[in-house]
Amino acid sequence: MYCSKCGTKNKEESKFCSNCGSEMKEDMYVSKNTSNESGLKALSIIGFIFSFLTFPIGLILSIIGLVKCNKYKKQTGEKLNFNAFNIAGLIISIIELFITLLVILIVIFVFGILNLSKRNFEGEWDCKVIYTNKPVVTAKFTNNTITWGKYNDLDNNSLFGTYKLNSFETKNNKSTYSLNIKPMYMIENGKESNKYASNVTMNLELEGDSMVVTTSQTSLKYYCSR
Repeated sequence: MYCSKCGTKNKEESKFCSNCGSEMKEDMYVSKNTSNESGLKALSIIGFIFSFLTFPIGLILSIIGLVKCNKYKKQTGEKLNFNAFNIAGLIISIIELFITLLVILIVIFVFGILNLSKRNFEGEWDCKVIYTNKPVVTAKFTNNTITWGKYNDLDNNSLFGTYKLNSFETKNNKSTYSLNIKPMYMIENGKESNKYASNVTMNLELEGDSMVVTTSQTSLKYYCSR
């Protein structure tokens, strides 16, 4: 016989609850106990379903259902078979949470590496070719844009465009980049021109404060320093 107030199990002949002292009324207990069990079953099933649909809600409902079912068992001594829904929902939600966090960390790591790699070569560079002693080109990388032109004369003679990082690799303290350059316009003698419309592939080899640049348009190598 169970108490209708606290659910404590008592002897069949008991008139008062041994735990809370309430008067034992079996008919009231049966009605209340059945209602509680039905509610717990519904909660357990709903939590299990939500663990597939949206795991944060499923995780919360499964934890609540598990706690309530364990409390019910402690008070009544009865094991609820549908408590397995809470356990399964909890496990599924935790797995989904772990996968979600792992994906987020991977995305943050990848984008962090790419952003860090871009900052390594961003800035202004003075470049020369193998047979010259003085720089002939100034290259400027800033916020996914590139300005490439005559040394110290970018405002009057240069190419302006945007770049996209195709690949990045670091080996033996040397960073290698492949950029896809999309030219926007040229400035020739201070005047804007749409002379270069096709995309250009540019490869960068960065080691310390020195960088070697090659492009798909020419076989020349430009040796650059900040």
